[in-house]
Amino acid sequence: MTNGTADVSGAQAVSLSPMADAVRRFLDQLARRAATNTVHSYGLDLADFIVWCREEGVVSSWRQLERGHVRAWLGWMNREGYAPSSIARKLSALRSFFSYLEL
Repeated sequence: MTNGTADVSGAQAVSLSPMADAVRRFLDQLARRAATNTVHSYGLDLADFIVWCREEGVVSSWRQLERGHVRAWLGWMNREGYAPSSIARKLSALRSFFSYLEL
């Protein structure tokens, strides 16, 4: 972890569970069609979400995730003072990932 963020995009990846493994597969596929910066940013955003899930004890699998969990994460980011543009990008990363998982 770096600054509370698990790095799922490189050699320093922290195995947090199958959640992180699924993100790695998604990023590998995304790298074939997206800019390097996009892949990196999405990796950080999704790692932040995994860390939040773990710290909050909300889910240990993507299949357990419910809309309420995502709403709670969005609310937490808002209370923590994240910029609206950052929240929007993180949500976009999560939506793209869910599309990949077909959730």
